[in-house]
Amino acid sequence: MAIVGITGATDHWCVVYRVTPKTLWLLDSDGCTYMRRSPCTVQTTRTRYCLEVGEILLIERQGASRQL
Repeated sequence: MAIVGITGATDHWCVVYRVTPKTLWLLDSDGCTYMRRSPCTVQTTRTRYCLEVGEILLIERQGASRQL
């Protein structure tokens, strides 16, 4: 899972919970549930979705450890 800053055609943060070869699956406050990968880039742009490399926060869930 990752929190991703998207600029370019939009200026928004979203949670990406699944990635397939063609789709990013989202949990998003705007109600968007997925984004096709084809209009995405990591280059600065105003017409495509730019996934800002410096604004990607990866989240990993690990099993709970028990301390006695």
